[in-house]
Amino acid sequence: MGLTEKAIALLREGLQRDPDSTELAGRLKRLKRLVADVERAKAAVAAAMAARRFEEAIALCTEALRLDEDDRKLAAAFHDARAKAYQMLARSRGRGETRAAREAASGGGGGAGAGGGGGAGACGPGALTTVVVYWCWPIV
Repeated sequence: MGLTEKAIALLREGLQRDPDSTELAGRLKRLKRLVADVERAKAAVAAAMAARRFEEAIALCTEALRLDEDDRKLAAAFHDARAKAYQMLARSRGRGETRAAREAASGGGGGAGAGGGGGAGACGPGALTTVVVYWCWPIV
């Protein structure tokens, strides 16, 4: 059990003992909101990386770093993810790929929320086929 889960459990236990405590209720609410925001940020970064929208992933990681500035483990994970996005963006630019080409290769249509399906319809005679290797890393 991580520290966040322990904190939530302790706050719930405190609320059971003192249900009228507005301070405990407020802290529990803020902590739950923070956990939900972090999970949304992790999912958004993962989706952006999968869709090869590296600029978006960099911006999302930068925003996520502001969620909880005191959590060093979380900050390290988002710094790592942002560094990987910068690295993948540099490699992509080094190959001369544009943002539109990256999105087309990943099957995404651009814009927020575009899924990263396969680009099966893009192959054919004379079509440029790019093989992309993704390194997976956990965002803790």
